[in-house]
Amino acid sequence: MESKKIAVILLALVVIGAAVVPAFGQAKPFTQIRFGTLDPKDAKSGLMLGVRTGRDFDNMILVGFSADLFWRSYTQESAIADSVTPGGTVYSTVQLSVDYKTLILPLMFTADVKIPVENSPIRPYFGGGIGYELLFNRENNFEEGISDSRFYSGFGYQFQVGAEYEMSPNAGFYLEGFYNGCKAKRGASTATGLPTFEEVDISGLGFRVGVTLKGWGI
Repeated sequence: MESKKIAVILLALVVIGAAVVPAFGQAKPFTQIRFGTLDPKDAKSGLMLGVRTGRDFDNMILVGFSADLFWRSYTQESAIADSVTPGGTVYSTVQLSVDYKTLILPLMFTADVKIPVENSPIRPYFGGGIGYELLFNRENNFEEGISDSRFYSGFGYQFQVGAEYEMSPNAGFYLEGFYNGCKAKRGASTATGLPTFEEVDISGLGFRVGVTLKGWGI
């Protein structure tokens, strides 16, 4: 099922790319800067910051590449003592027992199609992307003396739908909802000697806002 979804997205992007490549020289470069959230299935929700750059064809089709950084940090602290200086300043001694960090880096080839709306600066759109995703996980449990780092990776895809408000011919503001699909894996050895792997499902829904700057990009 997962491979079929990726194949459908890849086919759609290839068709769009084939349609717009002949006009690539006349297209306008663009860059988008965006910020949002993602709620992966096998991880806690976190924030995302990303950039996308590419070409805008007649203000109808956007084709480009994107990179986003998702991060999630969790710490467990406890105050073990309160003290007062001779000058009357109160300070606390804090003990850190747990520190977890998760980073996800989706790298995508993307395409969006804008829907024309007559006499309106608001342009709805839909699109998708396909690429590769990297997952870094760092765990420190100071109470139990455990420290571990894990790296996972896998092919991923995204669907997005949103709307852009065109503030000027060269700038816009947009909001979109998206779905990120990916199961990142890494190899793991077992006593049986059979091929095995660890898997983290980082599929989930997200939301982001951003700005579009036309005339800047690849």
